[in-house]
Amino acid sequence: MSKTNKTKRKNKVVATRNVNTFSYISSVSKECLERAESKIEGQNLMLSASMVFSAFKVEAFLNHLGSMKIPFWMTIERKLSPIEKLEVISKYLGITLDLGKRPFQTLKRMFRFRDSLAHGKSQELFEKTIQDLEEDESPTVPLTYWEKEISIETAKLYLEDSKKITVFLSENANIELSHLVLGSYYSLSATQI
Repeated sequence: MSKTNKTKRKNKVVATRNVNTFSYISSVSKECLERAESKIEGQNLMLSASMVFSAFKVEAFLNHLGSMKIPFWMTIERKLSPIEKLEVISKYLGITLDLGKRPFQTLKRMFRFRDSLAHGKSQELFEKTIQDLEEDESPTVPLTYWEKEISIETAKLYLEDSKKITVFLSENANIELSHLVLGSYYSLSATQI
């Protein structure tokens, strides 16, 4: 069989695309959690990715919201921690937050986990224990903070609370939610030249 040759013509293309990075990141977190729930092999890797991407989502959304609502955001954004970003945005919007209650309570834990991996350092762990072991059973080994944190329950908590935070902030900032769930939206036009 022969391929049909299609004639390509030059076109002037004008494209505008707005990308909501936090929305894409949210999809990654959700997909990793779903994959972790469906299989045992590689489960901790998928859970870690889901948990880290939930934290990424919150910070990306804070950057999105800050740039939309605060005129001087670009001059302060890089200097602030995610919690400080949340505090600045909530103060600017006149929102009172209770950082001691969910979903905001989860943020410190979420960012501690993310930072443990993002700024990871090798560690030597030592633990002296007495363990009841069956003949073919291996002893448990000491775990880092972040290894202890990895679980399906924690990944679900991070994903759920990251969504609650973005929805709460969206509603209080009077941002239409429908465009926030899209990964990107764009307009294209092509004119033959």
